[in-house]
Amino acid sequence: MRQNHAKQRHENRADQVKKIDIFGLKICEIIHLDDDRQCCGKYRQYRPQRPHRKLRRKAVAAAAAGLVPVPFEGAQVLLVPGLSIEGEVPEVMRGEEVQIVGALAQMGRDAVACLPGSHSKWARIAGGRIEGFTTHLTGEAFAALRDHTILGRLIQPGAVPDLDAFARGVGRSADPGGLLYHLFGVRTLGLFGRLADAESYLSGLLIGHEVRAAAPPGPVHLIGAPALCALYARAITQCGGSTVLVGEDAAAQGLAIIAEHAQWT
Repeated sequence: MRQNHAKQRHENRADQVKKIDIFGLKICEIIHLDDDRQCCGKYRQYRPQRPHRKLRRKAVAAAAAGLVPVPFEGAQVLLVPGLSIEGEVPEVMRGEEVQIVGALAQMGRDAVACLPGSHSKWARIAGGRIEGFTTHLTGEAFAALRDHTILGRLIQPGAVPDLDAFARGVGRSADPGGLLYHLFGVRTLGLFGRLADAESYLSGLLIGHEVRAAAPPGPVHLIGAPALCALYARAITQCGGSTVLVGEDAAAQGLAIIAEHAQWT
Protein backbone atom coordinates (compact mmCIF):
# COMPACT_ATOMS: atom_id res chain seq x y z
CA MET A 1 0.00 0.00 0.00
CA ARG A 2 2.76 2.43 0.97
CA GLN A 3 4.85 1.54 -2.07
CA ASN A 4 1.96 2.21 -4.46
CA HIS A 5 1.29 5.49 -2.69
CA ALA A 6 4.96 6.47 -3.08
CA LYS A 7 4.93 5.74 -6.80
CA GLN A 8 1.86 7.91 -7.35
CA ARG A 9 3.37 10.82 -5.43
CA HIS A 10 6.65 10.87 -7.38
CA GLU A 11 5.48 11.56 -10.92
CA ASN A 12 7.21 14.92 -10.74
CA ARG A 13 10.16 13.97 -8.54
CA ALA A 14 12.44 16.95 -9.04
CA ASP A 15 9.79 19.40 -7.82
CA GLN A 16 9.39 17.48 -4.56
CA VAL A 17 13.01 17.84 -3.47
CA LYS A 18 13.77 20.84 -1.30
CA LYS A 19 16.66 21.99 0.88
CA ILE A 20 16.56 22.03 4.66
CA ASP A 21 18.08 25.24 5.99
CA ILE A 22 19.37 25.14 9.59
CA PHE A 23 21.32 28.12 10.95
CA GLY A 24 21.71 29.33 7.37
CA LEU A 25 23.37 26.08 6.20
CA LYS A 26 21.92 24.06 3.32
CA ILE A 27 22.48 20.68 4.90
CA CYS A 28 20.38 18.10 3.12
CA GLU A 29 17.80 17.33 0.51
CA ILE A 30 14.32 16.22 1.49
CA ILE A 31 11.56 14.56 -0.48
CA HIS A 32 7.91 14.81 0.59
CA LEU A 33 5.45 11.93 0.68
CA ASP A 34 2.48 13.79 2.22
CA ASP A 35 3.14 13.10 5.92
CA ASP A 36 6.36 11.15 5.22
CA ARG A 37 9.85 12.53 4.61
CA GLN A 38 13.11 11.13 3.33
CA CYS A 39 16.41 13.00 3.35
CA CYS A 40 20.06 12.62 2.47
CA GLY A 41 23.23 14.69 2.62
CA LYS A 42 25.04 16.24 5.60
CA TYR A 43 22.09 16.05 7.97
CA ARG A 44 24.08 13.83 10.35
CA GLN A 45 26.64 16.58 11.01
CA TYR A 46 24.03 18.65 12.82
CA ARG A 47 22.03 15.88 14.52
CA PRO A 48 22.96 12.91 16.73
CA GLN A 49 25.44 10.77 14.82
CA ARG A 50 24.04 8.02 12.60
CA PRO A 51 26.30 5.26 11.30
CA HIS A 52 27.31 5.08 7.68
CA ARG A 53 26.57 1.86 5.85
CA LYS A 54 29.75 -0.14 5.25
CA LEU A 55 30.51 -0.49 1.58
CA ARG A 56 31.04 -4.23 1.28
CA ARG A 57 27.99 -6.06 -0.09
CA LYS A 58 26.21 -2.72 -0.33
CA ALA A 59 23.83 -2.88 -3.32
CA VAL A 60 22.87 0.52 -4.70
CA ALA A 61 19.35 -0.66 -5.46
CA ALA A 62 18.98 -1.87 -1.86
CA ALA A 63 19.81 1.47 -0.22
CA ALA A 64 16.37 1.50 1.37
CA ALA A 65 17.42 -1.32 3.70
CA GLY A 66 19.71 1.05 5.60
CA LEU A 67 17.26 3.91 6.18
CA VAL A 68 17.49 5.36 9.69
CA PRO A 69 14.50 7.02 11.41
CA VAL A 70 15.23 10.48 12.85
CA PRO A 71 13.02 12.78 14.95
CA PHE A 72 10.94 15.25 12.96
CA GLU A 73 7.82 16.87 14.40
CA GLY A 74 4.64 16.12 12.52
CA ALA A 75 6.00 13.57 10.07
CA GLN A 76 7.95 10.36 9.69
CA VAL A 77 11.53 11.02 8.50
CA LEU A 78 13.93 8.40 7.18
CA LEU A 79 17.59 9.29 6.64
CA VAL A 80 19.74 7.71 3.94
CA PRO A 81 22.86 7.23 6.07
CA GLY A 82 25.56 7.25 3.38
CA LEU A 83 28.47 4.90 2.76
CA SER A 84 31.89 4.38 4.28
CA ILE A 85 35.05 2.45 3.46
CA GLU A 86 37.17 1.35 6.38
CA GLY A 87 40.88 1.23 5.63
CA GLU A 88 44.15 2.89 6.49
CA VAL A 89 42.55 6.14 5.28
CA PRO A 90 38.72 5.86 5.56
CA GLU A 91 36.33 7.23 2.95
CA VAL A 92 32.79 8.55 3.43
CA MET A 93 29.96 9.38 1.07
CA ARG A 94 26.94 11.36 2.24
CA GLY A 95 24.28 12.07 -0.35
CA GLU A 96 26.14 11.18 -3.52
CA GLU A 97 25.04 7.54 -3.22
CA VAL A 98 21.46 8.74 -3.68
CA GLN A 99 22.43 10.60 -6.86
CA ILE A 100 24.07 7.42 -8.13
CA VAL A 101 20.90 5.42 -7.47
CA GLY A 102 18.96 8.02 -9.43
CA ALA A 103 21.42 7.88 -12.33
CA LEU A 104 21.66 4.08 -12.62
CA ALA A 105 18.95 3.87 -15.29
CA GLN A 106 21.02 6.13 -17.52
CA MET A 107 24.48 4.82 -16.57
CA GLY A 108 23.76 1.10 -16.55
CA ARG A 109 24.93 -1.41 -13.95
CA ASP A 110 28.65 -1.08 -14.75
CA ALA A 111 30.04 2.43 -14.94
CA VAL A 112 32.33 5.09 -13.55
CA ALA A 113 30.66 8.17 -12.08
CA CYS A 114 32.16 11.52 -11.16
CA LEU A 115 30.18 13.87 -8.94
CA PRO A 116 31.95 17.25 -8.98
CA GLY A 117 31.66 19.60 -6.03
CA SER A 118 33.45 20.85 -2.95
CA HIS A 119 34.46 17.26 -2.28
CA SER A 120 34.33 15.55 -5.68
CA LYS A 121 33.54 11.84 -5.72
CA TRP A 122 34.72 9.24 -8.22
CA ALA A 123 32.73 6.01 -7.88
CA ARG A 124 33.07 2.59 -9.50
CA ILE A 125 29.76 0.83 -10.10
CA ALA A 126 29.74 -2.89 -10.94
CA GLY A 127 26.66 -5.04 -11.16
CA GLY A 128 24.53 -2.23 -9.77
CA ARG A 129 26.72 -1.87 -6.68
CA ILE A 130 29.11 0.86 -5.61
CA GLU A 131 32.34 -1.14 -5.52
CA GLY A 132 34.55 1.73 -4.35
CA PHE A 133 35.02 5.46 -4.45
CA THR A 134 37.55 8.21 -3.80
CA THR A 135 37.08 11.82 -2.67
CA HIS A 136 39.02 14.85 -3.90
CA LEU A 137 38.96 18.19 -2.06
CA THR A 138 39.12 20.13 -5.31
CA GLY A 139 36.21 22.53 -4.90
CA GLU A 140 37.02 23.45 -1.32
CA ALA A 141 40.73 23.85 -2.15
CA PHE A 142 39.83 26.16 -5.05
CA ALA A 143 37.69 28.36 -2.78
CA ALA A 144 40.37 28.47 -0.07
CA LEU A 145 43.16 29.35 -2.53
CA ARG A 146 41.03 32.00 -4.23
CA ASP A 147 39.74 33.63 -1.05
CA HIS A 148 42.53 33.16 1.50
CA THR A 149 45.92 33.11 -0.26
CA ILE A 150 48.11 35.47 -2.23
CA LEU A 151 46.64 34.02 -5.43
CA GLY A 152 43.40 35.82 -4.70
CA ARG A 153 45.05 39.17 -5.46
CA LEU A 154 45.20 38.16 -9.12
CA ILE A 155 41.49 37.37 -9.37
CA GLN A 156 38.91 39.90 -10.49
CA PRO A 157 35.51 39.29 -8.84
CA GLY A 158 32.67 38.73 -11.29
CA ALA A 159 34.89 38.10 -14.28
CA VAL A 160 33.41 36.01 -17.10
CA PRO A 161 35.07 32.57 -17.13
CA ASP A 162 37.79 32.26 -19.76
CA LEU A 163 37.71 28.76 -21.26
CA ASP A 164 41.08 29.24 -22.94
CA ALA A 165 42.66 30.04 -19.56
CA PHE A 166 40.87 27.03 -18.07
CA ALA A 167 42.28 24.77 -20.79
CA ARG A 168 45.73 26.21 -20.21
CA GLY A 169 45.46 25.28 -16.52
CA VAL A 170 44.36 21.74 -17.41
CA GLY A 171 47.35 21.47 -19.74
CA ARG A 172 49.73 22.68 -17.05
CA SER A 173 48.56 19.88 -14.74
CA ALA A 174 50.33 17.39 -17.03
CA ASP A 175 53.75 19.03 -16.54
CA PRO A 176 56.31 17.72 -14.04
CA GLY A 177 56.81 19.35 -10.67
CA GLY A 178 53.56 18.58 -8.83
CA LEU A 179 50.58 20.61 -7.71
CA LEU A 180 52.31 22.84 -5.14
CA TYR A 181 54.91 23.88 -7.68
CA HIS A 182 52.20 24.55 -10.26
CA LEU A 183 50.22 26.64 -7.79
CA PHE A 184 53.06 29.07 -7.24
CA GLY A 185 53.27 29.35 -10.99
CA VAL A 186 49.83 30.99 -10.92
CA ARG A 187 51.43 33.76 -8.85
CA THR A 188 54.46 34.25 -11.09
CA LEU A 189 52.49 34.15 -14.35
CA GLY A 190 50.33 36.93 -12.94
CA LEU A 191 53.34 38.97 -11.79
CA PHE A 192 54.81 38.86 -15.29
CA GLY A 193 51.52 39.75 -16.95
CA ARG A 194 51.20 36.41 -18.70
CA LEU A 195 47.86 35.32 -17.23
CA ALA A 196 44.63 36.90 -18.48
CA ASP A 197 42.23 35.09 -16.12
CA ALA A 198 43.85 33.66 -12.99
CA GLU A 199 40.60 32.26 -11.61
CA SER A 200 39.83 30.16 -14.71
CA TYR A 201 43.47 29.05 -14.93
CA LEU A 202 43.47 28.01 -11.25
CA SER A 203 40.22 26.10 -11.74
CA GLY A 204 41.63 24.25 -14.73
CA LEU A 205 44.85 23.48 -12.90
CA LEU A 206 43.09 21.92 -9.91
CA ILE A 207 40.48 20.02 -11.92
CA GLY A 208 43.22 18.84 -14.28
CA HIS A 209 45.22 17.38 -11.40
CA GLU A 210 42.09 15.66 -10.07
CA VAL A 211 41.16 14.17 -13.43
CA ARG A 212 44.68 12.88 -14.12
CA ALA A 213 44.75 11.23 -10.69
CA ALA A 214 41.25 9.75 -10.68
CA ALA A 215 39.89 9.17 -14.18
CA PRO A 216 40.14 5.56 -15.39
CA PRO A 217 40.01 4.45 -19.03
CA GLY A 218 36.56 4.54 -20.57
CA PRO A 219 33.63 6.95 -20.34
CA VAL A 220 32.97 8.94 -17.18
CA HIS A 221 29.37 9.72 -16.21
CA LEU A 222 29.12 13.24 -14.76
CA ILE A 223 26.41 13.87 -12.17
CA GLY A 224 25.76 17.31 -10.71
CA ALA A 225 25.34 20.99 -11.52
CA PRO A 226 25.44 21.49 -15.31
CA ALA A 227 27.96 24.36 -15.31
CA LEU A 228 30.48 22.50 -13.15
CA CYS A 229 29.94 19.23 -15.01
CA ALA A 230 30.62 21.08 -18.27
CA LEU A 231 34.03 22.17 -16.95
CA TYR A 232 34.84 18.61 -15.87
CA ALA A 233 33.75 17.34 -19.28
CA ARG A 234 36.20 19.77 -20.92
CA ALA A 235 39.02 18.70 -18.61
CA ILE A 236 38.37 14.97 -19.04
CA THR A 237 38.20 15.33 -22.83
CA GLN A 238 41.42 17.38 -22.86
CA CYS A 239 43.10 14.65 -20.80
CA GLY A 240 42.11 12.04 -23.37
CA GLY A 241 38.90 10.68 -21.85
CA SER A 242 35.23 10.76 -22.75
CA THR A 243 32.14 11.78 -20.78
CA VAL A 244 28.40 11.29 -20.52
CA LEU A 245 26.31 14.00 -18.84
CA VAL A 246 23.61 12.72 -16.48
CA GLY A 247 20.48 14.74 -15.67
CA GLU A 248 20.85 17.13 -12.75
CA ASP A 249 17.75 15.75 -11.00
CA ALA A 250 19.53 12.50 -10.08
CA ALA A 251 19.13 13.18 -6.34
CA ALA A 252 15.36 13.56 -6.70
CA GLN A 253 15.18 10.42 -8.81
CA GLY A 254 17.28 8.51 -6.29
CA LEU A 255 15.23 9.58 -3.29
CA ALA A 256 12.06 8.60 -5.11
CA ILE A 257 13.43 5.16 -6.01
CA ILE A 258 14.57 4.52 -2.43
CA ALA A 259 11.24 5.78 -1.06
CA GLU A 260 9.39 3.27 -3.22
CA HIS A 261 11.30 0.45 -1.47
CA ALA A 262 11.19 1.92 2.05
CA GLN A 263 9.27 0.38 4.92
CA TRP A 264 7.02 3.25 6.02
CA THR A 265 4.97 2.90 9.20
